[in-house]
Amino acid sequence: MEGLKGFGIASPEGPISLDELIDDIYRSCYLELRKQLENHVVTIDTLHDENRLAVECHENEKKVLKESVARAYLDELNFNERLNGTKLSCSEANEIANRVNTSFNLAVLVTRRRINFTVDNSEPSPTGQRIGFSVSSCSLVSEKYGKLASSI
Repeated sequence: MEGLKGFGIASPEGPISLDELIDDIYRSCYLELRKQLENHVVTIDTLHDENRLAVECHENEKKVLKESVARAYLDELNFNERLNGTKLSCSEANEIANRVNTSFNLAVLVTRRRINFTVDNSEPSPTGQRIGFSVSSCSLVSEKYGKLASSI
């Protein structure tokens, strides 16, 4: 028992020193801790990969969302430009329609005055009737072309 240190313990292979027993326990614990550490490293690597994929997916979703918002904003700007153009065009068309309507009303007024003048200044026919337009034909014109013509 010269190579044995400390207390001896009997085993089927022979006596084992307490130091050898402690060394075996350390080795056993070391191997188990090493396996646990390797498993933790694999788990950490897996979590890193999953996190990287999740971050990439999130970045892609943010990019798509930004593009969608930008597209909607540009569409709204384009719509507003077209709407303003349409409003301007409609306003110009209304001005033209008002000028045409005014010109028409003036023409109706001039025509009505000429008719009245012609009726008033026409020569009587041999039967005693005046030749010319009657005032009733003017009222037909005013009925046909609306209130503005009759109000002149």
